[in-house]
Amino acid sequence: MLEKMSDYINGDRKILPTREGESVSFPKAVSSIYYLLGDYYFKNNEWDKAIKNYLLDVCINPLRLDSWAGMALAKGSQLETKLN
Repeated sequence: MLEKMSDYINGDRKILPTREGESVSFPKAVSSIYYLLGDYYFKNNEWDKAIKNYLLDVCINPLRLDSWAGMALAKGSQLETKLN
């Protein structure tokens, strides 16, 4: 799923991948862990770790807009850091 989602984000795949047919399910208490880790790393300016955790979160919760937005902001901050 991670490779499919990465391909989708990079434009190599046209359709958003889904977890249909996959038997992995997460307890409700754990399903937000990657988002929370991504948010933590984002707030501490650790862009690579934030992007990785946001990506893992969208693999579990592809409709969570906060992860998509956080990933976009982290990638933008990463680019800004490289330009300056």
